[in-house]
Amino acid sequence: MRFIIIILSFWFLASASVAQIIVKPLDLAPLNKAKTSATLQNHTIELPFWDDFSTSIGAIDTTWWTEGSQQQVIVKPGIGIDPPSLGVATFDGVNSLGQPYLPGPTDGGVDSLVSQNIDLTQVPTNLRSTVYLSFFYQFYGLGESPEEQDSLILYFKNIDGLWDKIWPKQGENYATDPTIFTEIFTQVNGTQYFHSEFQFMFKATGRQNGWLDNWLVDYVYMDKRRFATDNSYLDRAFTSPPTSIFNQYTAIPYDDFVAAVNQNVLFKPTQTKLRNLESDLQPIEYSVNLYDTLNNVLIEQITTDQSLVLFQKDLVSVSSNSLNPTLLDANADSLFLMLEYSVNSGDKYLVDSIYNNGVDTVFYDSLHVKEISLRVNDTLRSYFNLHNYYAYDDGTAEYGAGINQPQGKLAVQFNVLEGKYLNRIDIYFPNVQGNQAGVPLELFVLNDFEGNENSVRFQSNIAISHSGINEFITYELAIPIFVTDTFFIGFTNLSSNEDWLSVGLDKNTDSSDKIFVNVDGRWTPNNTVQGSLMMRPYFTSTAPILGTEEENPIDISIFPNPSNGRLHIKGSYTSLNLIDVLGKRVPYEMRNNTELYFNVSSPQMLILLIKTDKGTISKRIMANPTNQ
Repeated sequence: MRFIIIILSFWFLASASVAQIIVKPLDLAPLNKAKTSATLQNHTIELPFWDDFSTSIGAIDTTWWTEGSQQQVIVKPGIGIDPPSLGVATFDGVNSLGQPYLPGPTDGGVDSLVSQNIDLTQVPTNLRSTVYLSFFYQFYGLGESPEEQDSLILYFKNIDGLWDKIWPKQGENYATDPTIFTEIFTQVNGTQYFHSEFQFMFKATGRQNGWLDNWLVDYVYMDKRRFATDNSYLDRAFTSPPTSIFNQYTAIPYDDFVAAVNQNVLFKPTQTKLRNLESDLQPIEYSVNLYDTLNNVLIEQITTDQSLVLFQKDLVSVSSNSLNPTLLDANADSLFLMLEYSVNSGDKYLVDSIYNNGVDTVFYDSLHVKEISLRVNDTLRSYFNLHNYYAYDDGTAEYGAGINQPQGKLAVQFNVLEGKYLNRIDIYFPNVQGNQAGVPLELFVLNDFEGNENSVRFQSNIAISHSGINEFITYELAIPIFVTDTFFIGFTNLSSNEDWLSVGLDKNTDSSDKIFVNVDGRWTPNNTVQGSLMMRPYFTSTAPILGTEEENPIDISIFPNPSNGRLHIKGSYTSLNLIDVLGKRVPYEMRNNTELYFNVSSPQMLILLIKTDKGTISKRIMANPTNQ
């Protein structure tokens, strides 16, 4: 068996002789310029107020929250441990772009989540004593623990425009079990709050220089006709992303699928969790389907109408069978798949009132807010690729991880089923207690661990750079290298300042047995960190051509790149597909067969797949919002 090792070694912080990988919370580059809330436009809504964050992964929904909140708080799946529903609002020391509020480790105010104006004058006087706000919170979950002096505080805005502290009350302690979401009920009590511009605000305090001192908030609900123990909701909700369809990875090269003697071993059953938020039992049925996202085609109904009874406040694991690999297109060059869990739960809409004396049920409508459907958390989607790379991670870092020995080495193991040409390595370097941008590295490709003259296949000096939260940076190999069997990727720190280097750590997947450490000339398995390092090897199907020009190249050019929503395509093609890095289709419009228009809400990497008579090529596009 041959070993190909891409080694990046770190400049470590300590001099202990024992190999150790250190886990660090995240922060990003210093805050450059942010809009002030005075320049942002807000609007007024009426009760009910309801947000479970399940449909706003990434950006806060400004239907409910101010635009200033959207610039501060990030919605994440997977960071909460058994939340009420998928997606939680995270509070920390960075804004929504991952930039710290201050460069130094000072304590103070950090993220704020502020509701839109709520017109409480519309609440009838006889129902004002029944207006309650409830929410769930968790003490850091899979994030970083707040310190004793840190806080999460709920404020109400009174008629004078002043913020009154409502929770926690004096002498009340926070629930500090990081595995439990605690529900809080607060009555909107007092005439000073029943005005046309009422707002409530969650405000966190903690260290202001990074992804530190995490608080998590979920399932925020405010309405009339409630009471202090009104904690039964006619709602069933998925709570966590499904596990991978692949046996080891979250993405694999397509040629591994084609080359596998037994394709079934590449795949495994998936599972997720489903919660009953009602204080009563509810029979449900759930199904799991697999789709081809490029062609918008249902490939397989993996699990159909599986019956289950959810008891009161139940949290259960639900699972699917493995997919049937014979249903996948063996003649494609890539597959971008969507796994969809859906539940037929009986969930409907938030109800204003129910009358039993011959009067119809009155449902909330969409006159003042978007339709409030408790079905929105009944569907769960996740994306998986068979393309040109391996990944253990799910694309989201909860932490950063590195090692603390001078000249230490770190390596991550991958196994190929068929020999490939390695042509690039993608790595996510989050900033840990400082900005890592510009720190030099030397990238190596080795045949083995021996360190002899035949070991080195490639080396090149590189530097860390950043393009956003969970954005991988690509490092191209000058000449593709053929790898077989087992290989490792890693790196070496060339900094002379003992800079701490850290790789993104995904704590929702676990490939810790594939991580190896070398601090004294010997490679040893990782035994301290659980999770997956966000390092991905990419491959090309084209062998390197030395000394000759390629015949009949596919002559397609795309510009401008980066793009603010418009691409000009020069060259002949038969079809196009625009996808994000997860393989999800991005809507676009073609004009005159040469101009492609799209829209994204935040800076991100897109992939344009171009099919021609000579084959299919992909172009990476750095996409920015249209208004930038």
